[in-house]
Amino acid sequence: MEILSHYSLGDLKTFTEHKRHPMFPKAYIVTTSKGKFFIKSFYEPPQQYFQLHGLDFSIFLEEKGIPSATIFKTKENKSWCWHKFKPYAVLEYIDYKENPDKILSLKESFEIGKILAKIHSCSQGFEFFKASYIYPNLYKSYMKGKEELILMNFPKKYQKALDWVDQNYYRMKVPLNLPKAICHEELGSQHCWFKNQSVYKIIDWDIGYNYMFYDLGTTLYFTCLHPKTKKISIPKMARVVYGYNLVRPLTQWEEDHIYECYLIGTLKYFSWILDNVGVWGYEKVFGPIIALQTLSSEEFNKKFYKEYSKLEQCKNPKTAK
Repeated sequence: MEILSHYSLGDLKTFTEHKRHPMFPKAYIVTTSKGKFFIKSFYEPPQQYFQLHGLDFSIFLEEKGIPSATIFKTKENKSWCWHKFKPYAVLEYIDYKENPDKILSLKESFEIGKILAKIHSCSQGFEFFKASYIYPNLYKSYMKGKEELILMNFPKKYQKALDWVDQNYYRMKVPLNLPKAICHEELGSQHCWFKNQSVYKIIDWDIGYNYMFYDLGTTLYFTCLHPKTKKISIPKMARVVYGYNLVRPLTQWEEDHIYECYLIGTLKYFSWILDNVGVWGYEKVFGPIIALQTLSSEEFNKKFYKEYSKLEQCKNPKTAK
């Protein structure tokens, strides 16, 4: 395999394609005389660059002691190589079967908040790559998806949810002086794996230099929304925020706007996948919106700050009930 000629990883023994969702780039599993590895392809320009910067950032984090998946460098000391006009990277092999997309426990929710804050703290002021997931770009994605949805004559039972999005999208705007750092953009159980309820590996860095508040919102969304029942877990949300706040203290504005933080994570993901509703299905796209729509900001805040205050008074917030 030509790609391996760029690396010092031994002689090829086996080569198989890793089955992934059809929307994702291809990945391969290879074994050589030196071990087992993933080889992953990336999108062509201009989409690829934030992902390729993510490879370098993953190496940076590993050097800082944050458990990111190992990226192997080429003989030229680069984090990726070109092959047939596409960039490829070699990563450590991790058995996906041992780390399924799981529902996090209360302790794991606390831990993911801490690890996200550590990532932000060590990269604050480190403008590795400008963010693409900011309000104007997300709003454009939403409007594009909405136009396509209307042309499809989508089921009218989702019209109320779409109207709610229209009425609340402005709440994604945040004060321009909020702190920024390198953001993972999708840190949840899909990309943050645990062993014995501690963070084991972080994968898939689609990074950007963005508001930490936006990134926290994404993690709240992926951690606190049950993937099947679409119920929002306030106890988990309180633990994510509490763990985060212990490492990187929130500004007063951030602490007072956790509802908006979760809303940002929800609308951000909704904007990403709306134009692919045919692939994901209406329930997956609109379910999280309906779940948030049925919980008023007043009710949300009452439940959240009550749970959060319990953690502040508790000696062991990891397991507090």
